[in-house]
Amino acid sequence: MITKDGKNYSGMVRNEDNFSMQLQSSDGVFHFFSKSELAAIHYRKESLMPADYGSKLTAEEVDALAAYLFEAARLKPKP
Repeated sequence: MITKDGKNYSGMVRNEDNFSMQLQSSDGVFHFFSKSELAAIHYRKESLMPADYGSKLTAEEVDALAAYLFEAARLKPKP
């Protein structure tokens, strides 16, 4: 997204309504914007997970990541 004063922000939208937007940048910082402050909002279709993780991680690291995600999903509290 680009603010009317020309600053560029990117990250994951954590909350949005008709008047405001909350964005979490890759460094974990939350940014709150009134939509009247924004010049442009661009939504990306691609995943935040890097497409080339298989070439950056070893097979053991991919296995450990998958095990972690499965365990985190299993332990997630049921509503």
